[in-house]
Amino acid sequence: MAREPPVTADADTDESPAETQTRATKPRLLNRRAYLGLTAGAVAGVIGASGVATARDAGYELIEVPAGTHEVIHVEDGETFENVLFDQTANNASVSLVAHGTNWTVRNVAWRGEFSHQSRALTCSDRGGNTSRVENVYIGDGVDDSVGAARHPQLGIWVAPEHSGRLEFDGVYVEGANDNAFYASAPGTNANGQRGTVHFTNCYAKDNWVSGFRLAGGTVENCVAVNTGRNDGRPLWVWPGRDGLEVEVRDSHFISGNYAHGYDFGQSGQTTHAAVVDSHYAPADSSRFQGNVQLEEENVGHEPRDFVPEGCPDSPDAVFDA
Repeated sequence: MAREPPVTADADTDESPAETQTRATKPRLLNRRAYLGLTAGAVAGVIGASGVATARDAGYELIEVPAGTHEVIHVEDGETFENVLFDQTANNASVSLVAHGTNWTVRNVAWRGEFSHQSRALTCSDRGGNTSRVENVYIGDGVDDSVGAARHPQLGIWVAPEHSGRLEFDGVYVEGANDNAFYASAPGTNANGQRGTVHFTNCYAKDNWVSGFRLAGGTVENCVAVNTGRNDGRPLWVWPGRDGLEVEVRDSHFISGNYAHGYDFGQSGQTTHAAVVDSHYAPADSSRFQGNVQLEEENVGHEPRDFVPEGCPDSPDAVFDA
């Protein structure tokens, strides 16, 4: 993985989702080969000399981000980024992970502190037609609403349209995103989308604006999305997938709260293929269908439960307790 130099708060860091945050290569705090060759403790020592991180003898790396700084870390082909706690509690401090290679893994990672920048926590895709994974990750301390436009892509996860493989999210917690918690529809809907699929298991989304789970091809299994009155959005939003892409939802729970739609399927003038099995949403009249929605439902009820699925961390510390 590679680190870009820190970007101060007064720099231009406004990157839209369409740009997928793939910045030009620049000099870095620690070059890729050196980073991969160091132990966790040694990494802390090297980075700590620049005032960016300190070590903690607890089985994971603590990276403390200085006030007014936005850190960007790239995860590349075949790499694993793991066992890291980002502390962005300083004023206007933040970190983004960018993973656009193939066969990469992000696991056992947590962000502590609100997001105060205009880029996402994780921007990702598998562009080699293979499988990449995100597991045991916490992104739940919310967004500093005083910074930037309310709908700017702060916090959440963005799956780039260039995704051509399979992305697996297992045990990922996202709360308080201002523009979708799991924004994964672009590979199946955008004109340049490469039809990659996205698969969510044991994930939790709470109080996210626009939507919790948003996808056009893949699965949602044993997941929960809930609104409790702040940043209400669609718990589930299934978009029409191109070239026969379908979505299957199984053993999941969706609570719309004050928002009008717990289920939201389709787009005007297009065909959406989906199946929902052994799942619940409420209120009972909170479903919405647009365009030609071909939906198969089996054992769908209206008594959803709000719970964090087993294996999904509900705090930064919980990521490292297992």
